[in-house]
Amino acid sequence: MVAEVRGERLSTSDAAKKYKVNNEYVDALMEYLDTAGIIRYHDLVDNAAKLIDVSLAKNEFIEQLFNYKVVVVDEFQDMYQGLMTIIEKVVKYPTRGHALNTTKHLCIAGDPNQSIYEFLGSKPEMMKVIEHHFPEFPEFTVKHSVIKESFRCTPEVLKCAVEVCVPQSDVLSRSIHSVKESSHPPVIKEFKSPSEEYQFIIQEIIRLCCESGGMFKLSDFAVLARSNKEIEDFGSILANNYGIKSNKLNSSLSWIKSKVQIMLSLLNALERTSGSELPLLCILMFLDTEFGSKARISKIFSLSRTWGREEGLKTDSLEDYLIANSIGNVRKGFAIETVYKTSRHKKIIKRFNTFLESIGTQRQQLAQNYASQTPEMVLQSLLFMIENSVLKDYLNTPTGIKKSTNEADLDALRLSYTKELNEHLKEFELSLKSSYSHYQSKGVLEATGDSFVKHFLRNYNEEVLNNSPDTVNISTIHASKGLEFPIVFVIGTSPYTRGSWDALLTSDEHTSSSMARLLYVAMTRAKNLVYLGSAEVFQTKADLMKAFIY
Repeated sequence: MVAEVRGERLSTSDAAKKYKVNNEYVDALMEYLDTAGIIRYHDLVDNAAKLIDVSLAKNEFIEQLFNYKVVVVDEFQDMYQGLMTIIEKVVKYPTRGHALNTTKHLCIAGDPNQSIYEFLGSKPEMMKVIEHHFPEFPEFTVKHSVIKESFRCTPEVLKCAVEVCVPQSDVLSRSIHSVKESSHPPVIKEFKSPSEEYQFIIQEIIRLCCESGGMFKLSDFAVLARSNKEIEDFGSILANNYGIKSNKLNSSLSWIKSKVQIMLSLLNALERTSGSELPLLCILMFLDTEFGSKARISKIFSLSRTWGREEGLKTDSLEDYLIANSIGNVRKGFAIETVYKTSRHKKIIKRFNTFLESIGTQRQQLAQNYASQTPEMVLQSLLFMIENSVLKDYLNTPTGIKKSTNEADLDALRLSYTKELNEHLKEFELSLKSSYSHYQSKGVLEATGDSFVKHFLRNYNEEVLNNSPDTVNISTIHASKGLEFPIVFVIGTSPYTRGSWDALLTSDEHTSSSMARLLYVAMTRAKNLVYLGSAEVFQTKADLMKAFIY
């Protein structure tokens, strides 16, 4: 809904009808997002397109685009229509020193066999019909160049990936060859169950590490699967049964998807960044633990917005409203007691006030040390706010507890959760330290004037931690794209996903499919050796099977 309204594809009234919500709600939502400076990815793409169109309409060319003569797009097989619109506009944009009816030079690179983002709208055939996007430019001609050398995989790994996944009709893709030296052939192995496959993978990793005399480290191995649940199950067995840590490759760090994510809400509230009302709302939800909290917090937010407009505040009025309430500086109609009416609610109001005091003292302390903030200082501030509120209980309480859970299962659940919580807290601390290292080495304070907390909030998910040599890499195939590892295990048995690799391995018919492209990406992550799991015993493709060890 937001994307359609902001992209001017729907009016607010039409959006309200389509999504069956109140028209005033849509207006209020759009106003809040605009005043708080909050945009989503689709908004970014739409805004870029509008910026280009406006500059052309006003004949006020954007300097950078006007100067560009060449546009280079890598990983083009993952292009989807929304982003392709921006590419078209940039390529068609006027170029300094050239006629207005000419295009910039466009160079695209990609591998259609690695197109695995169909769910986002990408299509492997888009590379082959690029000229269709520029019909008004007859002189727009396309020259196809095929790179026939692979610098990642060994000849054995590449041969198997091509034979299994690339259609016979794709002569160009099947002509690719490796420039690396020969190595061990890929390994295919049949398993009766996922647990049997997981055990084999772990024991094989241990065997290779031991027998290689230190040549292989745990971080040289990657275990890939189609779903996050498979990866989580494998990582759990790896840790609980063998005491081996894993490094889950993801577009975001695991602590961000856990309860430890509340640290970001606290830091945003401390920093009072643009749009910090949303994190503060989340915190209030955790402070109000009584039944009906969502409705009450929603009413408080509406009251704060109305109060803020009367006070002449354009945005982020929630904290000011709560502070004004705590000192009795609001009119009767805006008093928080109009929402928190009962005697039981008094303790919630007290929690709000205590938290606001904590925010105030810690914000002042960090401000006094603006140029010398450290991870330790940040952790102390976070600990102070958590210890002085019910947020400590929130963090320490496992999710998924049911009234019917027996005591033994409850103890096991608490133990497992505590262990997981400790891991996420350690990872958060490492994120702080890693970000601080970048902050210092890049001289961010001198270059931008940003405090460490502000830098961390902007970059926490981009400044990736260094992997430990004592952890096994685990990942979904999608998250591993673009990476490479000496040895890769591709899980082939799964209780969570429909279908398997077996149809590709047993069929003599080569067809381009999303499953084939996914397996191609998985197998070609291996630089030296790939293991492929399967649920069947193979009796066909005898010529292909010669490339495998059983």
